[in-house]
Amino acid sequence: MKTGSDVEKGTCADVMKHISKDKPEIVVSYIDEIIEYANYRAPRVKWGVHESIGNLSQKFPKEVEKAVPKLLLSTKDESTVVRWCAAFALSEIAKNNPRVFKHVPSYPCSNFFHNYCSSAYEVKMSCI
Repeated sequence: MKTGSDVEKGTCADVMKHISKDKPEIVVSYIDEIIEYANYRAPRVKWGVHESIGNLSQKFPKEVEKAVPKLLLSTKDESTVVRWCAAFALSEIAKNNPRVFKHVPSYPCSNFFHNYCSSAYEVKMSCI
């Protein structure tokens, strides 16, 4: 992903999203590289990266912990889909590793859930 164009990076992120859902053990060794692109400038890259992180959290909850600060930043992104994908990843992390949010009081969980609900509502309304 380091040398490709934004379109190629978006395609890679989308492929990783699907692989991480079906065969997460294939991409878990690239978790640091995946997290590196969590706040990349191209929305399509962020979508796939966020969903990959969410998918990986089911089998590898400890490995994705370090993505939380970047995902929280993405809940304020101008793109509704980016916010939704970040909220998806954060909710999957919270579901599969709840201690991440319980023991770190600096994480604004109430703001996260507000942003998640707002983003989910915006996506739903844009599909109507």
